[in-house]
Amino acid sequence: MKSVGFSMHENASSARTAGIVRRRYNGPMRKTLYILMAAAVLMGAAPLTDSQKTRLDTAADGSATVDEAALYALLENAATSDGSEAGATIPDYAQMMDSPAEWRGKLCLIEGVLLAEEPRAELSREGWDKVRSLIVQVRGFDKKPGDLTAEDMAIVYLTDPPDLHAPVLQLNRNMLAETGSKVRVAARFYKVLNEKNIKGEGRLYLTFVGKKLAVMNAAERSYSPYLIAVVIGAMAMFLGWMLVRLFRRGRDALLTPPQRWEEYRQKKEEARKAAASASADEADAEPEIELPENPADALDVLAQHHPKPFEDVE
Repeated sequence: MKSVGFSMHENASSARTAGIVRRRYNGPMRKTLYILMAAAVLMGAAPLTDSQKTRLDTAADGSATVDEAALYALLENAATSDGSEAGATIPDYAQMMDSPAEWRGKLCLIEGVLLAEEPRAELSREGWDKVRSLIVQVRGFDKKPGDLTAEDMAIVYLTDPPDLHAPVLQLNRNMLAETGSKVRVAARFYKVLNEKNIKGEGRLYLTFVGKKLAVMNAAERSYSPYLIAVVIGAMAMFLGWMLVRLFRRGRDALLTPPQRWEEYRQKKEEARKAAASASADEADAEPEIELPENPADALDVLAQHHPKPFEDVE
């Protein structure tokens, strides 16, 4: 009986100890664990250093210059980040355009549609040869492609860009095979950039700097948004070629090969008959007679060529 009692007492003591441990773990220890886990997640976005913040404050909104000290500050920050979206905020693009200084340097989650690649920027500092800029549609998704404005787009500079490809049929040298794909990227706001279009008109674009961009459905969209335009262009070129041929050659351009051969044969036969007729006319024609100036001599020459009339006259 004693042994049984001692065993029960020992079990009760062990249960109380385990309960104390669980209560302690469920309290401060669990909170500490949550904090450490959250910190590990938030470490994805490298914070701006004091030096980077100082250089970022020099960004000039509304200018056409990209190669600024502020750009390199964000490029350095993006290069040291892992491109994580943790801590990124959903941007208010309208407010950002009105008050760019308040948003400068903030990490934003950009979601939209890939439109094109900008010509490679020539950066003055070495070590940034891989940087490329992409144009992403961030607003106006209910608009037709031809109705989009600069306010509907954003330019994103990437330090570790994805492997994008040129389309099979490239209407524009900046077009990509992934044009039309949904993309997302965590990037810090840089500045409002003033770029001129082909007409020389200035347009304001929101610009961002990030590390890598995720292409969500490149295989689904590819270059298909431009396929209709390509087909229409090919048909227009063919019709134009036919009109040019019709203008230059008249109805002959529309004849089939058998019809052309028959017309060629008829023309050749007509030419042969005309040549034969001309030869016959030349044979029947009287030769020209050169008469001397002396009348008597002239009569003798005529008598030689036309003896019978003169014999009748005698």
